[in-house]
Amino acid sequence: MQSSALGAVYNNIVKRRGKKRALVAVAHQMLIEIHRVLKSGGTYQDVGAKVIDKRRSQNREQKMVRELKKCGYEVTKVAI
Repeated sequence: MQSSALGAVYNNIVKRRGKKRALVAVAHQMLIEIHRVLKSGGTYQDVGAKVIDKRRSQNREQKMVRELKKCGYEVTKVAI
């Protein structure tokens, strides 16, 4: 499960919540994906772990910017 999106979900949750909760979360995510595929009649396309990790880091960055703005700071993103 290392290179799949579900593997990325598992690895992210297992660090914070433990193996049992991570397995339940992955099972829940699988049910969501199965429902989506059955509802649309399409096929399942795994986006991969890299996409999930990139999305997670972008969300974290956006959250940090929002928090800084809420504290009154002016934030300008600069590429490094």
